[in-house]
Amino acid sequence: MRFKKGQSIPLREVEPAKEIVKRFATGAMSFGSISHEA
Repeated sequence: MRFKKGQSIPLREVEPAKEIVKRFATGAMSFGSISHEA
């Protein structure tokens, strides 16, 4: 993986993790794929 050097994004412009996680969905996952054994 390679990264380009550039300007940093100010923290006030970064979306909080709790807001990002709201967009994740597990509706398409089966119970087997999210079980403790998996």
